[in-house]
Parts: sequence; C-alpha cells; structure tokens
Amino acid sequence: MTAPTQAAEKPRIFLLFGDDTHAMDAFVREMIARMGDPGLAEMNTTRLDGKSASDGDLRTAVGSLPFLCERRLVILTNPLSRAQGQEGRERLKALLDYVPPETALVLLVEDQPFRGDWDTLRAGHWLRKWVQEAGPKALERVCALPAPAEMPGWIQKEVRRQGGSFTPDAARALAAAIETNTELAAQEITKLLTYAGGRTVEAADVDLLCAPIGQGNIFELVDAAAEGRTAAALRELHTLLEFQEPAMVFGMLVRQYRLLIQARVVADEGGGAAQIGKRLNQKDFVSNKLARQVRRYSMDELREIYRRLVQLDEDSKSGQGDLITGLDAFVAGLSLTA
Repeated sequence: MTAPTQAAEKPRIFLLFGDDTHAMDAFVREMIARMGDPGLAEMNTTRLDGKSASDGDLRTAVGSLPFLCERRLVILTNPLSRAQGQEGRERLKALLDYVPPETALVLLVEDQPFRGDWDTLRAGHWLRKWVQEAGPKALERVCALPAPAEMPGWIQKEVRRQGGSFTPDAARALAAAIETNTELAAQEITKLLTYAGGRTVEAADVDLLCAPIGQGNIFELVDAAAEGRTAAALRELHTLLEFQEPAMVFGMLVRQYRLLIQARVVADEGGGAAQIGKRLNQKDFVSNKLARQVRRYSMDELREIYRRLVQLDEDSKSGQGDLITGLDAFVAGLSLTA
C-alpha cells in the first residue's frame, strides 16, 4: 500500500513584470474569475498601490482570512516603491515571507526592454532572485509585448478567446493598423466582432472601422512638445482626439515614448537611424524620425515622461482624473519643461 501523495503547493506570490500591461490585466482577471462567484471574489480582492499603502495596510491585506472563498487575492502595483534602500528592501522581503497559503499576492511591475534584458527587473535583480529561491510558493511571469511579426498570431489568439473568427488577411490588416499595442488590439477586436455579428471578420471590415495609429501626427505632437510649442502640441493632440478614443491616443503616446526610450539606448551605444530601425524592427521612415527626435531627450528625461504616463494611467483607471483632461495636462507639461 503506497502512501498518499501530498498536494503540490500553490504559489502565494506572483511577480508579473514587463511592458505588456494588457497581459498583466488579463492574468489578474483570470485569477479573479477562478475565485468563483463574482460577489465573493470582489469581497476577497484587495488592490493596493505601493506608493501610498502603509506597512499596516499591506500586512492586514495579506494576513486576513478569506471569507467563504478558498483564497484572498491581493494586487500590489508599484511594489518596488516600498523597497527603497536596504531597509525598504528588507521590509518588502519580510512581507513576502509573511504571506500565508490562504492568500495570493500579485506584484505588478511595469518595465521596459533594455539592452537585451529589462530596465528595472534585470536577470540579477534581488526581487527576481527572491522569487527563484522561494521555490513553489512563488511564480515569475514575464509580460513582454509581442514583436511586430508576432502580432497577427497574437490577434488570432485573442479573437478565439473572445469567441470570434478573423481571416488571416484581417489579422494582418489589424496588426498593420495598431502595430504592437495589445491593449488597443483587444479593444479593436471587440469592436470588430460586434460589428460582424457572428460572421468571420474580413480585411475590409478592418479597413472600414480601424483607422491606422496615425504615427505622423504623434511625431508632430512630440516634435512640438520637445520644441516648447505648447499650442501646436495641444492642437495635434486635439486633432487626434477628433478621430480616436482617448484611450487609443493614450496608447499611442505610451508606444511613442517607449520607442524613444529604446532608441535612446541604441543612440547611447553609438547607433544611428539604421541601427535603430534594425534593433526596433521599424521602417526607415519611423527609424529616421526616432533618430532625430531622440537627440532632444536624455534617458532620465524619457524615464520621467514615461513615469508621468504611468501616473496618468493610474489616475484615470482609479477615477482620480479624467483621461482627456489628463492628456491635455500631460502634453502641456511636456512643452513647459522642454
């Protein structure tokens, strides 16, 4: 008679990081869905921001017992804000060690590719080492945006998840229109499937309903902001908002400054437009524009701009600010600090 096997330990800490925030959101949504009844799931889910939550808030959230549910879910954005200096790092480690089996703690870290690795959570980062050494009680998930060549496949996978179908030409047409913006792609897929009403979406539907990202206008907006021409930058912003939803325009800005950060890395290594185009897999028109624009920014300036975009996203999603008003303030602020 053999002894019964012990059930595998479930992860308690989930570290999600990368530049694909849509993938992070989808992971969290799936965890909430697996909790069962939506009402109970909501009661047993706590969202905290590492920038503002106290140590007491965090310990209470992870230490509370679940109510009529197998586990509690605690979602912590910006966890590294609590790990400044050796003392802060030790406090965060202590919190991770404190998480009981009845709690799932999800750590969300937005990051950018940097020289073949990640800008913040590089391979040797202490938090990644902690997760690796924690064994089965911790799980790491890298959420990286797909490469341009991978987008048609990503689109088809998302289409199937939403219960519809696209022709291959439709997937390629949408990929050309939205490039690697996965959050925007998911929104456009929903719109197209609704329009198709159960039939397969064709390339003609994409051409009809999905305007290209409008990269030329984004370049003009960034040019005007970098040169301190506030009125012109705001005019370009409002032109974009006439044809696109605010969330789409926000996604365009995020993508543009993400490209500029990556182009800055190439430029710092001595590369020009050709190297930028090759490294970022961009056409000559785009790489030439990026090479010209990136000369106006230091890496520190680009990181600060990106930090402001992250804050704008958090404020709009939490109801602390209107996205259109926030976009106006963001673009005006770019010009004033140029």
